[in-house]
Amino acid sequence: MKVLFLFFSVTLLMLTDASFNSSRADESSPAAKLLFSMPDNDGILISYMDEVLTELTKRTGIECVIKVLPKKRALHDANRGVLDGVGIRVKGLQSKFPNLSMVAVPVITVQHTLFAKDPEILSYVSDLDTLIKHAQLMGYTVAYLHGSKKAEQEVSGLPAENKQYFYQPQKIFRLLELGKVGVYLAGPAISNRVILNNFFADAGIQEAAVISEFELFPYVHKKNAAYIPQLEQALRAMTDDGTLHRIRLAIEME
Repeated sequence: MKVLFLFFSVTLLMLTDASFNSSRADESSPAAKLLFSMPDNDGILISYMDEVLTELTKRTGIECVIKVLPKKRALHDANRGVLDGVGIRVKGLQSKFPNLSMVAVPVITVQHTLFAKDPEILSYVSDLDTLIKHAQLMGYTVAYLHGSKKAEQEVSGLPAENKQYFYQPQKIFRLLELGKVGVYLAGPAISNRVILNNFFADAGIQEAAVISEFELFPYVHKKNAAYIPQLEQALRAMTDDGTLHRIRLAIEME
């Protein structure tokens, strides 16, 4: 009888201890994990979004992390549900990637900017309309990044012979330096300013004009739509208390 009592006592103790440890693990572990893709050509925005997601993890209990991939794969893997979402993209992405749902609070407002070196271009071009007129008049090329839907819209008024896309911003800055292209229609400006200052500071390239400002948003795969209200609530709070602004300033100063 004593042996039987001892057996049940030890068993109960083990079950209680396991339940306690399980409870502690649940308390210390995130409620879920969301893996957001970031295209590898997003430059400084990758570092920015990494800090934003770290703060979101603290505020929501949802572990939010980044996986950097080639741009095409980053978007398609998120749409297919291989990953849980896309870190930071323009509004309306779901028109091309229907399985993605937008978190309707912007994480940053960015600009599209015109960079040039030629003094005549710098003195004449002040907005998109003057760029289109001047590029056709003088016959130079306006360069922009492949895959940027916003840039494609902005150069849509130019004839084919006056525009050309490239895959890397460093390539375009080099061509600007050599006089092979006339203007670089660049976005987001925050990333391109860092490249210009770090690698082409002595090339004589300057900003001609800011031509547009627009917001960027996170997206989640529709299977994760239940997390959107939590993410939106946390992002609103981060906007209101200045956290997003402080993260941006810190990243820009690195």
